[in-house]
Amino acid sequence: MLLETHVLQDDDPDLPGLLRAGFVVVGESWGARLRLASGREAAGHARLTSALRGARAAAVRILELDPVSADGDDIVALERQTSPDYPVTPATAHRAPDLDDVREWPRRSVRAFGARAEDGRLLAVSVGHESYENGERLGDHDFVSVARESRGQGIAKAVVAAWILALAAEGVRTFATGGAAQNSGSLGMVRALGFSIEERWLSLQRR
Repeated sequence: MLLETHVLQDDDPDLPGLLRAGFVVVGESWGARLRLASGREAAGHARLTSALRGARAAAVRILELDPVSADGDDIVALERQTSPDYPVTPATAHRAPDLDDVREWPRRSVRAFGARAEDGRLLAVSVGHESYENGERLGDHDFVSVARESRGQGIAKAVVAAWILALAAEGVRTFATGGAAQNSGSLGMVRALGFSIEERWLSLQRR
């Protein structure tokens, strides 16, 4: 049975009425923005390049992936392994892409950056696309996945930083991302990269 669901910001004036009507909060999520100043010497760029240096010092190679090559198969395999670990809320459900999806990314201006171990294994992938908001270019980050045995080493931060820096080199200055509130690792990672939490969302369903 489908449950009636409402997703709204935590300061929405309709929230108290929904709670009084018997709805309960079943999930919390957030939205964050990063705004980069121009110039490679700005503090935001320095923070991002530092994240890359940390991964490279650990002998992890950061590179842009080609979804229509064998990289696409590696992305799909990594997503199959990691997708069960994504927190699920009505607002943040993640579906692991299949190979047909991944092959379509270049046509949709979706770019992927990965981390490979010395033996060539794909340890992490960061995926995002460029869109427009109020006439301005926006880097919209879709997801980041890290192999279970490689978490907690700064690799997620490095591949997301690589994606941001690539778009910034082409003139994008504002970046957006989001996630489930219970995913503390993701929240800590985006804050470490300089994102500010600007929105908090609640998912409500009737008891």
